[in-house]
Amino acid sequence: MTDVADTRRWLISYAAINLDGTDVQIRENKSQGLGRNEVAIGEIVGFVDRDQNQRTGKIVRLNDKTVTLQCGAGQWRVAYAFLHRVVDVDMQDQSTIEASAVQLMADGSLP
Repeated sequence: MTDVADTRRWLISYAAINLDGTDVQIRENKSQGLGRNEVAIGEIVGFVDRDQNQRTGKIVRLNDKTVTLQCGAGQWRVAYAFLHRVVDVDMQDQSTIEASAVQLMADGSLP
């Protein structure tokens, strides 16, 4: 590529050229967590604790600002903003989370 103003040559990788003028801004969507009306007693939800460990637990109580979760042998009070949905989890061992996802075909059927 040659700069028209000063005729300097630039080597630019083909992937860096945006011919269509497409918006390529990278935006990070911060998760807002779950609201009080989005969860119910008995559901399994997850959160990240103070030590940055993934935890999962069963909802045992809904409070105004927090939810009480039964996680293994202990209980945690967690703000709704820190909760996220869990697809499927094995609650036997709290040190690891075994989750599974279901892949759907384009028509909505299972492979």
